[in-house]
Amino acid sequence: MNAVYDQIFTDFSTYYGMDVSKEYTLSYKEVMVLPTNIYPIEQYDSMLRQSLEVGVMAWVISVNNAPAAVLATKEEAEWVLEQVLAPYKENAAEKQRTDIHFLEDVEIKNTSIDFKIHCRSGDSTESFDVRR
Repeated sequence: MNAVYDQIFTDFSTYYGMDVSKEYTLSYKEVMVLPTNIYPIEQYDSMLRQSLEVGVMAWVISVNNAPAAVLATKEEAEWVLEQVLAPYKENAAEKQRTDIHFLEDVEIKNTSIDFKIHCRSGDSTESFDVRR
C-alpha cells in the first residue's frame, strides 16, 4: 500500500507542478478476507485517488495573518510583493519618499495548503484553503 501512496503523490506532484505534502499516516489491521473480496492493486489505486485530499507545499503571502496569495516558489512571492511596492518606489527621491513599506503585517510563509481547482463557464478559478 505504501508503494501505491508514493506513486499517487509522485503523480500529483507532477500534475500540480508543486511539492505535494505527504502528511498522512497508514495504519493496518490484520483481518481475514475471502479470496473473492481481494481486489487487484490497480483497483485500490483508483479508489485511493478518488478519496485523497491533496495538500501541496506552497508559499503563502499573508496580510495580518490572513492568506492573500499562494505561489509555487518563494521567488514568485517576493516578486509579487516587489510589484505591489514598485509604483511607490518610482521617483521615490523626487517625491521625498525615504521609507517605502507595507503598513500591514505582510509575510511570506512556506506551508501545506489544500489545492482545489474549480472551473465555471470556461473561466478557471483557483481556490485555496490554508491548513492551520
